[in-house]
Amino acid sequence: FLLDCDLEEPPELLVEFWSKMQAEGCDVVFGVQNLRRGKGIDRFVGGLFYKVFNHLSDLPIPENIAMCRLMNRRYVDAIGQFGERNFFLGSLFVEAGFRQVSVPFEKTSKGSTTYNFRRRVSLMVDAITSSTAKPLVYVFYLGLAMRSLTIFAGIAVLFRHLFIERLQVGWP
Repeated sequence: FLLDCDLEEPPELLVEFWSKMQAEGCDVVFGVQNLRRGKGIDRFVGGLFYKVFNHLSDLPIPENIAMCRLMNRRYVDAIGQFGERNFFLGSLFVEAGFRQVSVPFEKTSKGSTTYNFRRRVSLMVDAITSSTAKPLVYVFYLGLAMRSLTIFAGIAVLFRHLFIERLQVGWP
């Protein structure tokens, strides 16, 4: 049973998760928040993270997934075999596969968060870059497009300089 140390996810979920695991015959039962907690902007940014992540990822993760989960030994062993050094648990849990079932629950709040905006952005970048290569592919195509535009612009300037009007000053 995995649970965040801040106890915003009630430990009593273990009983509900165990019952669900027995009834469904699944390998993993995990929690999903009914409603994302926090102020409006926090909920918006959190929802935006899941939309961006799932758009970029080959293995989308459930929105508002929580850390709490009950796992069987085969699943835990499979997670341990990844051997990743920098990883996002949310995508690793999905990538491991197995039969997983979600249980909605209400997450409590212990007060203000220690995650400021900069730290949240950093976590999002780490989550995306450790889970998918799509941003690298997008940057490659952006670079290729910029290179093509540069070559086209250079040819246009050279053509203008040689055949239309002689440019005396400037970047040609």
